[in-house]
Amino acid sequence: MLVFRLDRYLRGGDHYSFNQQGFAAIRFTEFREDFHHQHQNVRTENGIEYGDTPKFLDYDYVAHVARLNAATLASLASAPAPPAKVHLLTKDLENDSTITWEMSPGGKATQYEVLRRATTSPEWEHVQKVGSVLRTNSETFQG
Repeated sequence: MLVFRLDRYLRGGDHYSFNQQGFAAIRFTEFREDFHHQHQNVRTENGIEYGDTPKFLDYDYVAHVARLNAATLASLASAPAPPAKVHLLTKDLENDSTITWEMSPGGKATQYEVLRRATTSPEWEHVQKVGSVLRTNSETFQG
């Protein structure tokens, strides 16, 4: 399940510093974390073992995460590069927006998509497939 908040309350995962620098990063975690074994000094108190030790590691889970990471990296590595030199043309007073770009380096891209959102939205809301063109106008998105 993908959770859309930075991290757990009062916590910070290793992915957070990447997010702060503008990189897409995610954190894998078990569904129900056992807080006795995280960020604790190793000790036994009132019969409860505290601390992050190999004894409490779920090796099968770690193996699944490693396989998922490897598959994701392989997929990203084989993906086309984004288009080069993307520009929003602003030479005329008009209500429409025209975007131009150069072909994706490497020649792997066969078509392009333009993402758009309201100026008040923090996330992309719409995807418009524009094909193999190197220019599009906001009139394309009407309808």
